[in-house]
Amino acid sequence: ADGLRITAGFVTVRGLAIHSFPRDGIVLDGPNGAWAALLEGNFIGTDLSGTVARPNRRHGVNLIDSNQNAIGGTAPPASNLISANGQTGVAMSQPEQGITFFNELQGNLVGTDVTGTRDLGNGSAGVSLSYGDNNTIGGTAPGAGNLISGNGAEGLLLASASNNLIQANLIGTDIGGAFPLGNDLSGVALQRSDGNTLGGSPTGAGNLVSGNAVDGVVISDSEFPGNEVRANLIGTDTSGLTPMGNASNGVFLVASSDNVVAGNVISGNGENGVFISGDANAAVITGNNVEDNLIGTDKSGLRPLGNGANGLLIADLSSGLR
Repeated sequence: ADGLRITAGFVTVRGLAIHSFPRDGIVLDGPNGAWAALLEGNFIGTDLSGTVARPNRRHGVNLIDSNQNAIGGTAPPASNLISANGQTGVAMSQPEQGITFFNELQGNLVGTDVTGTRDLGNGSAGVSLSYGDNNTIGGTAPGAGNLISGNGAEGLLLASASNNLIQANLIGTDIGGAFPLGNDLSGVALQRSDGNTLGGSPTGAGNLVSGNAVDGVVISDSEFPGNEVRANLIGTDTSGLTPMGNASNGVFLVASSDNVVAGNVISGNGENGVFISGDANAAVITGNNVEDNLIGTDKSGLRPLGNGANGLLIADLSSGLR
């Protein structure tokens, strides 16, 4: 069974170590009534010290069509440690036709030990959001950003998810943003997802996406346009001065249209800074805006911090870049 399966609203789970269950650590069962829960200060998938793996076999936290929940918070005591679980750290999904929306994931450690300096990754993605709209991962308030590092697949995976806000997270580094602690695939992957914002205009909204084993940010599928990647550091440390590259591309737009990549530092990555490409289906890719970025320099724009291949590569396009 699961560690806790919650089918009621307004439940608080605080200060527990939940581990070694044959299914999920915590399930918020929305179709049966779970919503508006508060999960804070828990160790999910580790022992009481927060340094030894005691995995739940599947997900650490599993939200099934459950809405308006708060996982973590901005004050340090609210932070959950969600690590070492067999599959995903935090899964937000719907079983049939529902939508998982208006949840907040803030201030958590997902895939590291309690110090935020050692890999204690979940077996699959750190955070996976499927059929979820209008959720917030991180935020601009002090302490709202999550550390999502060391996981066995993507740090953050959005699939068929719209209008979500992803801000001020560290994805692929240690808690200080000074050393790589990469996820085993890309830092952030958006698949069949539209209208999502990674970073943004407010001060402190940018994410640090560095040190991951494939791309920093990858966005795919032309039928779901209109994502924004704005004001992030992609391939450097938190200072924006030292390289901590993702192994492949900084930003990879594959068969995806009408996205905005603006105001980022995209430097130090293993291959291209920005790669825009079609796919085997020869979809027409149009309207991507790449503007006002620093590609191949440090944050000051004064020192070289090159990507391993091209700054910007455009391939297999039927319509050009505006």
